[in-house]
Amino acid sequence: VGVRLPSHLTASGRAILAALPKSQVRALYPNTAAFTARHETEPPIMKYSVLSSHLDRVRQREDKLPADQWPALAARVQKTADELSLRIHGGPGLR
Repeated sequence: VGVRLPSHLTASGRAILAALPKSQVRALYPNTAAFTARHETEPPIMKYSVLSSHLDRVRQREDKLPADQWPALAARVQKTADELSLRIHGGPGLR
C-alpha cells in the first residue's frame, strides 16, 4: 500500500497483464527500455520474450480454478478488499 511498481514486477500486475491480449502487452513493453529491474530472488524480467513466457504460465495457473468455484473466490476477494479498505480508510470499499 502506498507504493507503485511496474506491473511486470508484481503478482497482481502480472495477473492483469496475463488477462490482456498479447498485442496490448507487447505495446506496453516494446523494447528493453520499458522494463525495470529490482532486487528479487528470481531472475529479473528484462525483455518481452521472458515476460510473455511468464504470462503464459500465469494464464495456465489462472485457468485451473473450475468455474463453479469462481463465486466463492470472488466473495473471498471482496471480503479481503473490504477488510483492507476498513484498515486504510476506516470504511468499506466502493462497489
